[in-house]
Amino acid sequence: MATDGLIRILFHQDFDTISFSDFLRKQGIHTLIYVGIASNMCVIGRPTGMVPMLHNGFRLFFIPQASAAVEFRETWATGAIHSATTIIISQSIAELIDLNEFLSL
Repeated sequence: MATDGLIRILFHQDFDTISFSDFLRKQGIHTLIYVGIASNMCVIGRPTGMVPMLHNGFRLFFIPQASAAVEFRETWATGAIHSATTIIISQSIAELIDLNEFLSL
């Protein structure tokens, strides 16, 4: 989290869903943008991931081009699992943001 030119590094293992939600709200944060590895596991399912934060009332966005999934050997080249996960995320969990549009802000 960047505040007044400072960056504060947070580790997911230091929070559960409630403590993370409470921390964010105390900071005045109501919108989250997710990127990262394992879109089909960590980004969605961790206690600080999209599904728990959605159920705690946060507005969510996801940048697929800045993320990847745990793929099978036969899907690694195509990114099929990440593509399917992105569709699932866009249908009911978060709005998608194009990486280039985000970087141009």
